This record gives sequence, structure tokens and C-alpha cells, in this order.
Amino acid sequence: MKKILSLAVSAVSAVTLLTSFSSSAAETSSYCPKLYFKASKTDGIHPQSNKRVYINSNDIKSKGGNITFDIASYVGDSRKQLCMMIALWDSTDKYIKLTDLADPQTGDNKRAYTVSPGLISYDGDNTMSATYSSGLSGNPFTLNGKDSDSYPFAVFKATIPTDIPIGLHPIKFYTTDAPLVTESKTMKTDFAFYDNIGNKPTQKDAEALNIAVSDRALGDIDNDNRYSADDASMILREFTMLSSNKPSSFSEAQMIAADVDGDGYLSASDASYVLCYFAYLAGYSTKNIYEFYGY
Repeated sequence: MKKILSLAVSAVSAVTLLTSFSSSAAETSSYCPKLYFKASKTDGIHPQSNKRVYINSNDIKSKGGNITFDIASYVGDSRKQLCMMIALWDSTDKYIKLTDLADPQTGDNKRAYTVSPGLISYDGDNTMSATYSSGLSGNPFTLNGKDSDSYPFAVFKATIPTDIPIGLHPIKFYTTDAPLVTESKTMKTDFAFYDNIGNKPTQKDAEALNIAVSDRALGDIDNDNRYSADDASMILREFTMLSSNKPSSFSEAQMIAADVDGDGYLSASDASYVLCYFAYLAGYSTKNIYEFYGY
């Protein structure tokens, strides 16, 4: 009986070990660092997340000129095994002009890695790239911070014109599944790893930064320049319709303004954000919705 029990335990242990190994192998084989952008706040520019910046086009027009703001590029390599990186990105619809690509190593700022980058800016076609390499040693990059995204690997500026149309205007990385193709060559973001375990970045690994432009303040769905329960009700009704696969009743400007939490989706939480802000205003408080939510 003890022998049978011993064999059973051994079998269970073997299965557990195999399952653990398979799970670990699957996790390793699917590993890829994450690329993303962070935009800086400035008057009229409201970063909601690493995926979205909100702009009321009327704010741009009222200033009587283009608005320029700072953006930084980051890479999250949780395994800390990158030994080569070529990052390539662009403002693909050309309404947004990208300029002033620079090494973050200025003043008290630091770059992601101790190794100096090679930076190239194709100002003619609005494309930018940053290259890092550990050279012939092939050793993992030495970090300047605790993690690879403690600091950016590149910084640049984006300029919004006064006539920018309503819609989503992406700044995105070129990747394996969405490369930059020209008459002479194909270019894309690429990684190499010290342990040779990892994948080439695809669009799911490289988050675009959407410049979301509407003709109204965030959450003011009916565009009456005030916040009420009606705005929240409109969002909730639209969410219900979309969840039921019914056609949208919102204009593009309304849909963009309805994503109050900036996650790229319309949901009940967006309605809750408006109601929460409406309740805040009922107490005669004075912060605008961007200040209230830290945008």
C-alpha cells in the first residue's frame, strides 16, 4: 500500500512539475517587452493615460496658435534581458508634427540605460527612431533605475495645429505585424535578448498614444457647457445600445468625449465618472473635470 501511495505521489509530482514547466515555457515563449508613450500636461493638453490624450479643439482655437507638448518613449522589460533595441514610431495621420527627438540624458534627467543611444529623426516624413545596443559583448543593458521604464529611452515634442479635425490621431510604433514600408526598404521596431528568449514586438506589445480630439469638454456629451445627470444618462444609454449590438447614436465627437476614464472603451464606469464630478460640483467646488481627475 505504501509503495502504491509512493508511486501515486511521484506521479502527481511529475504531472505537477510538467504542468509547471509547460506553463513556464509557455509564459517564456510569449514574453515580449512593452512599449508605450507618456505625454506631459500643458494648457489644453490632458493626458488621461499612456494610451490617450484628450483635447477640446475649441481650447486650441481660442489660443490662436499651435500647441506643442512633450512626450517620452518607454520600454518595460520585466526580464531585464534586452541587449539591443531599435524603436521606430510615427504620427501616422500627419496632422500632428513630431520634432526635437532627443536623448533624455540632460540636466537631472536620466535615460533608461547607461549605454548612449543612437537617435535618428526623419523630420521629412515625421518618423522617429531610437537605437540602443550593448555592442559586441551582447550583455543585458545596465539600467539607470530599478526597472527599464524607470526612465524614458527617448523624448520628443508633438505639435497640435489649430485646424486639427475631430477624431483619434495616433502616434504609434512600427512593429513586426505593422512595419514601415518604403520604396527602398521595410523598417520596424526590433529587440534582441541576452538569453535569446523572447519575441519580436507586435502591435499588442506596443501601445499607441491616441490624441483624442473632440469639440467639447470631456464628459459634456450634450455640449451645453455644464454637467448634469443627463450627460451620465446619455453615456449609459449608449453603452447599453452598444452592448446589445445596436448601432451607435453618438456622433464621433460625443463618443470621444464619453470615454471619461480614457481607457479606450465606453462603459458604465464612464457614466459614473460624470455623476461623481456632477456631485462634486453640487458642493460649489471649482475644479474643472481635468483637474478633478488629474488629467
